Amino acid sequence: MRRSSSLVIIATFLIAVMASRSLSQIAEQKFANARAEAGRVTYVKALAAAKEELAQKQLGALKTYLKELTIGRDAATRAGDLQTAVAIDAEVKQVNEAVAGLRDGKDLAGKTPPVLVITRARYGVPNKYIDVTARIQQCVHEDALLNKDINSVLTSVPDPAPGPDKTLILEGKFAGKRFRLESEQKLSFGKAAAE
Repeated sequence: MRRSSSLVIIATFLIAVMASRSLSQIAEQKFANARAEAGRVTYVKALAAAKEELAQKQLGALKTYLKELTIGRDAATRAGDLQTAVAIDAEVKQVNEAVAGLRDGKDLAGKTPPVLVITRARYGVPNKYIDVTARIQQCVHEDALLNKDINSVLTSVPDPAPGPDKTLILEGKFAGKRFRLESEQKLSFGKAAAE
């Protein structure tokens, strides 16, 4: 019975991972149409939030399972059923490793998520920002974000406020810790500036 609970948790996780991969691929297309692009960006943000929620639920389910396993192991030990107690203990060790991995930022497959994750990127001036999240996210390579890549993105978007200096606001996580960066650009970026 306990073993089947473990398999259900793992199967649920694998289904979620496979679904999220195919759903992530849906949002790879960029759109020049503002409405379609806004919808895609909203979808990407919702998918990221769902992944975070899934990780929290996985951790809660594992903790509950660990508690039940420990109670079962202790009962088997008291009853003198050492074979069952040893089998349960092996499962306890695996679950403890999975819990530790999730706490260390790994998923149940043991993969470490990216160190740098951009959750929101805006470019412009107060009250006139455009969302460049998806474009900036694509510039993250090997947990690094290079200025030349950022400049390339900013020169390819419409100028949200021709004239004044713009600010790029980046929000995200680095090594699991949230950050917010604001960078004033002294140059005019955007399509209006390139003309």
